[in-house]
Amino acid sequence: MSNRLKLRVELADGCILVGEVISVGTKQQPPEYYDKPQMKCSLDLLTDTLGKVEINAVQIVKMGLHQNNMSQFKDPVEVVHYVMELMRVAQDTPLNFL
Repeated sequence: MSNRLKLRVELADGCILVGEVISVGTKQQPPEYYDKPQMKCSLDLLTDTLGKVEINAVQIVKMGLHQNNMSQFKDPVEVVHYVMELMRVAQDTPLNFL
């Protein structure tokens, strides 16, 4: 049995991905010409059918542990904070609680 956090992710185009979280984070993209540097938030999922998938957090509309209880997001940074909080809670709780 895997000890990774399993999530259900709904994307802006209507696709729904179910998989285990491999990593989540932000990285700074180089600026385009004279623009300010932009932060790119991403989530890596390991799915049964597609394998490892890197998702730009801008594309994530809803996410949650169960299809009936999903949180909606307007900001990609909220996605990163939500997943990191779930990972923290999962570390502090007994196995198979989530």
